[in-house]
Amino acid sequence: MKIAAFVDISGGSGGGLQQTLGTINVLEKIKSDKYEIKFSSSSRFASNYFKSRGIESLFFNKSSFLNKLNLKLFKFEFVKKILKFFNISNSFEKFLNENNIDLVFFVDQSHLSIFCENKNFIFNVWNLDHKKLCFFPEYSYKKFINSEKIYKHASKRAFKIITDCKKTKLEFSEFYNCPKNKISILPLISNLIFNENNESYENENKSLKNIDLKKTLFFPAQFWAHKNHRYIVDAFHELNLKGETVFNCIFTGRDRGNLKFIQKKIREFGLEEKFYIYEYLEDEEIINIYKNCYLTILPTYVGNTSLPLFEAFYFKSRIAYNAEILEDVYKDKVINLKLDDPKNLYQIIKDISDNPKKFEIMTKNSKIFIDDLLDKSKITNRIKIIFDEYYGYHSRYK
Repeated sequence: MKIAAFVDISGGSGGGLQQTLGTINVLEKIKSDKYEIKFSSSSRFASNYFKSRGIESLFFNKSSFLNKLNLKLFKFEFVKKILKFFNISNSFEKFLNENNIDLVFFVDQSHLSIFCENKNFIFNVWNLDHKKLCFFPEYSYKKFINSEKIYKHASKRAFKIITDCKKTKLEFSEFYNCPKNKISILPLISNLIFNENNESYENENKSLKNIDLKKTLFFPAQFWAHKNHRYIVDAFHELNLKGETVFNCIFTGRDRGNLKFIQKKIREFGLEEKFYIYEYLEDEEIINIYKNCYLTILPTYVGNTSLPLFEAFYFKSRIAYNAEILEDVYKDKVINLKLDDPKNLYQIIKDISDNPKKFEIMTKNSKIFIDDLLDKSKITNRIKIIFDEYYGYHSRYK
């Protein structure tokens, strides 16, 4: 049996990339005499990444004129019926059939999954933000409709849906009327954690050498409005008013439409010297910040779990999070942020200073917890169980 581990992501940075690379890292370690995993992609970035790792891979050129035209036509039901009448397949399923693929494991949230009509597949659901936050500018009507189309198709046609936690599983089941036994839970997999070289990174600042990380708050998130960078800017304004001027903050992430607004608010409050904004930092630099910063802070409006949450646990960083949105098991492992009260951050900083032992115990327990949750053999086995289940059915007819 052949399983295509399919990657559609086209590069960039942020959580999606770290999750994708982390999952590839895990899939590489799965060995079985029952099935063969064929890494596959539709982006030059992924294809080149596989090549750099010495991984033989298949490539579906979704950008070629004929493939692009074919897939566009197959989006229209009436045209699709005509094409099928003449035994014309959509080009993605044709690619899978030509390579004798039996099952597709979509490593990221690829829109190509909607073209799996006769091909069984496993679909990863990273979040359901478009359902919860459709009033934010990043969730346009077009994006909402596209996301709904992908998720509805997956809920009906996928062999398995994978979610990050029980809370997301229940939400997906409710939103899309999907049987719970069709949904498996697999924690988010960060490449920062699963990269075998992460412990060997040197503890040096490089481009951060002029920043006192011991007095730094860290928010790794792309500049979407729902990530709520505004909360931190307002909170720093309150810190200034109280005379607490020793702290600074690092933002790292690509602009997704909200960066100029955040920069404007920083200037309005005269906080230019307090904020360091990077579009991109190397993995070793991010790990160094986690290990040495005063506090990782995530005032996001969504995230039942998140990669920065797990990364902060793993690298033993204190973390403040909007605990209201978290899966219950994580709530006692974070410092709760009150998003309606920017003054709350001053109290958090004071509590950490006054009770260092309390937060040292918290980070120690969080590290023990995340080491168990993301144990590599456990993660590998969870994926193998899904593959083995499919093989059990597959072996009955092929």
